[in-house]
Amino acid sequence: MKRSTLAAAAVLAAAATPAAAQTAKAADGGWQFELTPYLWAPALKGSVQINNAPKAKLDLSAWDMIQMLDFSAAGRFEARNGRWTGFADVFYAKVSDGGDGEITLRRGRGIEFDANLKMKQVIGELGGAYRVVEGSTPVDLMLGGRYNSIDMDAKVEATGQGPLGLSRSRTASYKKDWWDPYVGVRAQIPVADKWSLLAYGDVGGFQGGSHTWQLIGGVGYAYSQSVSFKLGYRYYHVNHDRGSLDYDMNQRGVTAGVSFRF
Repeated sequence: MKRSTLAAAAVLAAAATPAAAQTAKAADGGWQFELTPYLWAPALKGSVQINNAPKAKLDLSAWDMIQMLDFSAAGRFEARNGRWTGFADVFYAKVSDGGDGEITLRRGRGIEFDANLKMKQVIGELGGAYRVVEGSTPVDLMLGGRYNSIDMDAKVEATGQGPLGLSRSRTASYKKDWWDPYVGVRAQIPVADKWSLLAYGDVGGFQGGSHTWQLIGGVGYAYSQSVSFKLGYRYYHVNHDRGSLDYDMNQRGVTAGVSFRF
């Protein structure tokens, strides 16, 4: 069990890819739809503080997260007509970790402990885009709202050694969700036949105690007019310090998806 996971469990017991711009142009006056299931394997680094509990530091690699992963699903849907596009995007991940250890006290006595942490995260986006530049290198301006949800459950059990001994168990749950507005821009740059570079960036929050920003870069390959493959790197930062939660986190990692147009 990672030390950062144990710290997060102890603190809780004490008290989250936009798809690339479309390569095909929608017919005048007609609709074009794009569905993109994708994978995102982010590393996690930052801190979490709940109420007045000590702040827990998290530093987990992408491989750590994959090992802890119970389930994940992500996808994006876009509907475009002329220069206008509506979109919805959702990323969901459920992770869990557990382990045990021992704290040595005086005279050789100690306390054995076992900690388990489960966490669910949702990052959702809903909004629209307007194509300000047409042609071979299209550029879209984005406006939307981003939904963040953090749901944690922790359990810590401690057993003391010695004649008297002790046995303690404590569980705790915490859930917080919120919306942040954001604005962004995305572009597609053709570099070769069927190949293009993808670029995206946004900034959000614009309100006291909640700020986000995101960068995505990658490459796309148009296998056919209706199917394309995308590979990139996504960096997402959120700093939410409101009410009972102080959540300052960076998530970064490789993304891969397949787009279907119809």
